[in-house]
Parts: sequence; C-alpha cells; structure tokens
Amino acid sequence: MTTDLAALEASLPEQANAHPECFFPEVVKQNTPVNPTWIARKLNIGYSVYKLNAAAIMIRKKHIYDANALINNVAKKGGKLINSVLQAARVNGIKKGYAEERMFVKTVVLGKALGQKKMDIRARGKFGMIHAPISSITITLEEKSQADFYKMMVSGKAPPAIGHMFRKMLYQNDADFERVQKLSHITTSQGRYYRRT
Repeated sequence: MTTDLAALEASLPEQANAHPECFFPEVVKQNTPVNPTWIARKLNIGYSVYKLNAAAIMIRKKHIYDANALINNVAKKGGKLINSVLQAARVNGIKKGYAEERMFVKTVVLGKALGQKKMDIRARGKFGMIHAPISSITITLEEKSQADFYKMMVSGKAPPAIGHMFRKMLYQNDADFERVQKLSHITTSQGRYYRRT
C-alpha cells in the first residue's frame, strides 16, 4: 500500500518526452502537399462583368491547352480580354519553371466597380445618366503534381488536349493496334468514358 501511495503522490514530469499515441489514425488528416499557384491580373477594363463571365465560365477548371482552344473560338470582346490574361498567366508559369503540360486553370475571379457617369440615350428623345462599368480579371493557374496528373490519366479524366497529343505521337511513331488499344483510355472520349464508369 505504501508503495502505491508513494507512486500516486509522486510529482508528474513538467513536459512529456514522447508524443501521445493516437488510437484513431483514420480520423487524423494527413498533410497533403499544396500544388503551386500563380496569378495574372488585368485592371480597369471598360467592359461589363456579366459579359466577361460568359467567356470566363468556359475555361474554369480546364487544362491550359483546352482553355486556349475554347477561348480562341469566342468571337466577342470578352473572349479576347480573357485570352490576354490567360496567356500572361501561362507565360508567368513558364518563366517560373513550371511544366506547361500540367497547368490547370484553378480560378477566374472577376471584379466589378462603378466608373464615371455618362449619358444613356433612349428612344423618343429621352435620356438618363448611368455609371460606365469597370471590371477586373484575375486568373489563377496551378501545376498539378506528377502523382495527381498520373492518377487523372489512368482514371479516365485526361484532358482532351492531352489525348490529342497522344494520338499525334502514336500516328508519328506508326504504333501497332495493341499499343493504340492500350492507350484508348487517354486518346479517345469513348475510352475515357468507359474508364470513368
């Protein structure tokens, strides 16, 4: 009994030498590495933010090659503005040493402000005063890690532009039927669909 009481009355150490054990490791969130990101921005654009959003919605969450192909087909002023900022972001990433094949559009943020007043001419000789719209564009690109990019390719989520590059490579190398069939989950939309489902 005396030994037990002495053990209870013994002072505890000020700091624990070892970390406490965790009995529920599946609950603890692992620290996943964050993909590098960078931005390009254009301010004081005399254009409506709603018209810009109609073009920006086409490139969100897309691969850089797919985004370029989609935005080049937009025959509007907003498409040209979005394309200029997208190209600036791509050049910034290349200068920083990131791989262009793994670049994705993470976010496209559009800002809105009220500019100077101007006359709004209406029918039957009527007129009013409105504020000229002023917008801003901020595009954030990210570089997927090699592991994430490989998982996308294998799971059937490869970007169509990457599939086009693979088809071109197979055509130039005169690949046989077996090799073309093995890469069908990357090169064709039907193969990507079957791999996802």
